[in-house]
Amino acid sequence: MIRQRQRARVLVVDDDRLMREIATDALADLASVETCEGVEAAVAALEREPADLVLSDLVMPGRTGLELLDFVKREHPRTDFVLVTANASVESAVDALRMGAADYLTKPLQPDELGLVVDRILAHRRLREENARLRGELETLDACQSLMSCLDAGQVFAVTLDLLLSALAADRGIAVFRRPGLPTADGVAFRGFAEAEARRLRDALVVEKSLGLEEYESPQRVGHGTLHETLRAAGVSCPPVLAVPLRGRETEQGIVWIFEPEHGFGPAAEGQAQLVRERSELALQNAERLSLIHISE
Repeated sequence: MIRQRQRARVLVVDDDRLMREIATDALADLASVETCEGVEAAVAALEREPADLVLSDLVMPGRTGLELLDFVKREHPRTDFVLVTANASVESAVDALRMGAADYLTKPLQPDELGLVVDRILAHRRLREENARLRGELETLDACQSLMSCLDAGQVFAVTLDLLLSALAADRGIAVFRRPGLPTADGVAFRGFAEAEARRLRDALVVEKSLGLEEYESPQRVGHGTLHETLRAAGVSCPPVLAVPLRGRETEQGIVWIFEPEHGFGPAAEGQAQLVRERSELALQNAERLSLIHISE
């Protein structure tokens, strides 16, 4: 299932309660706003849930806004940052912009100006994300040309696994396929697993056939279920996965599981997976037709 775009999240960091309230009211129509009284609370909030934009005061008790900016650029490079201060100076503005801030505002905050600045930054952010998504789709479509040379269904699943790992910037995945017409040809492909792990998983997924492929109708993120139970029983840890089912027009069917990388799946993950899936199913249908021709001969 393809996820809808989520409402932008803005983190407002200021030790002045009035300033936090002014910013919250000014941005209410543009984003979901969370406020923090200082840098430590902001760091904890970002670790709990990344933000699209951080709006931070420069001078606060304890750590400064520039220190928070440095942390955000190192640990959350996709997050935009706006620095706010009552003590405007060319030096602090240059420092903030040099460190990667998207803009620089002075107090007292004007709600209309703040709204315009944040709206502009979020609009640019959406444009960057859309451009990245389109580039990713073009790269994925180009990579999918390799499926056209697959003459066997088992090969289609292995190539699809590699394509998905590349498109989703992941390094671990499993492809399992069932061949009702050729029960001894059921198979599995692994990427990123130790040999001992792969052997245990092969027994669980192919020999014991402990997994029902009918659980999934479209690419979707899965945090628990039959796969996770099977992997735990085999002594293999399993983070959330993106499950991508594949079905031919005749009897071929299978599924590819991509294990979520440390940096997580991007917002376009399901869309990228669906692109690969559509072209993989066409290749699977071609492999089925070739198989039928060989049988008839």
